[in-house]
Amino acid sequence: MPNGTSYTFEYDPVYGNICKIIFPTGGYVRFAWAVRAQAIPYGQFEAMSDVVITDVYTSTGNGVENHWNYNIDPYSPSAPYTQTSTVDNPDGSITKHVGLCLIYSVVPRFA
Repeated sequence: MPNGTSYTFEYDPVYGNICKIIFPTGGYVRFAWAVRAQAIPYGQFEAMSDVVITDVYTSTGNGVENHWNYNIDPYSPSAPYTQTSTVDNPDGSITKHVGLCLIYSVVPRFA
């Protein structure tokens, strides 16, 4: 940054995604990643899996963390394009999100 401070990024050793961002103030946000438990079958592919965030932790740098836990419902053939996720918030409340999955119109096949 122009004032001489910097952000630090750490990467997940398995998936290569950002797993922690340390802010110039000493606070941070960190992420836990995993492969979604149930992958979606697709055409000639046996399955397409998703790497998803399962947990997010934030701290101002004082040693106390806030924790969000993310759960994505398994794939359902009866509603193949709808996805529901549930977030357990640090205050004990629960947030539910319902959305549509990304639909691939063409998946190239390489021989």
